[in-house]
Amino acid sequence: MSNFCPDWILSVALGIVVGDALMGTTSILANSQKFSDGLSKHYEEITKDFISDTANDIIAELNDIGIDEFTPRFVKSFVFNKIKFKDNGGSRRFNVFYNQFKGEKSPSNSRKLVSSFKAFVFRCRAQKVSLAPKNWNIHQEEQLDWLLNLVQQDPPKLSA
Repeated sequence: MSNFCPDWILSVALGIVVGDALMGTTSILANSQKFSDGLSKHYEEITKDFISDTANDIIAELNDIGIDEFTPRFVKSFVFNKIKFKDNGGSRRFNVFYNQFKGEKSPSNSRKLVSSFKAFVFRCRAQKVSLAPKNWNIHQEEQLDWLLNLVQQDPPKLSA
């Protein structure tokens, strides 16, 4: 049985990497290293190159779509929706009956992750999906356990 990182967790990580890059708070490379190191402790190795390349592809898609003042809210809402809802629209429940952090049998595909993000932005613009509440913050999501601890870690200092 394989232990690949679930798409929803990678999507949360990518949303944070992209959001921080758009806000100018943390570089893509530093956050990619942080998430690569942290996620690889729980799943098969996820390289920093996979994360940074996928994040750059998402930013390129956002650039093609047209980055505007609403883009950071869409990114935040993407993370919110990945935490709160499954791909089928059902609520993601964190309880003893189902382990949301259980590894997958096959690895994630960068193209699929980018397409998921792009589709989400289009649904937001068409008002087909709920935006995150303005006061929502991932740091409120205590049920994320080790993933929240990873999000809260400072990224490594990268040498030039």
